[in-house]
Amino acid sequence: MKHKPIVYPNKLKEKRLQCNLTQKDVSAHLKFATENRISRWEQGQSIPSIYNLLKLAKLYNVHAEELYPEADYSIPVVHQQIADSLLSSASGTFYIG
Repeated sequence: MKHKPIVYPNKLKEKRLQCNLTQKDVSAHLKFATENRISRWEQGQSIPSIYNLLKLAKLYNVHAEELYPEADYSIPVVHQQIADSLLSSASGTFYIG
């Protein structure tokens, strides 16, 4: 019996289009070689890391919660000011372990 793949509903494509950006623009901003990852995120096939989610929110000028409105935010979410601070102080590569 095959399992149905999990789909992560999101507003990534909608917010990207509101900013008049292409997937290629976004992938370049995130320093990805191709737009494949952006496509998979927008289709709900995978989800971005917290760091990339915050970078997307800043790029689209929205709160991170707006990108995944159906997510369970019962765990406290980083405030936008803290997120901005993290993004502005991050130097080079940021690893989530």
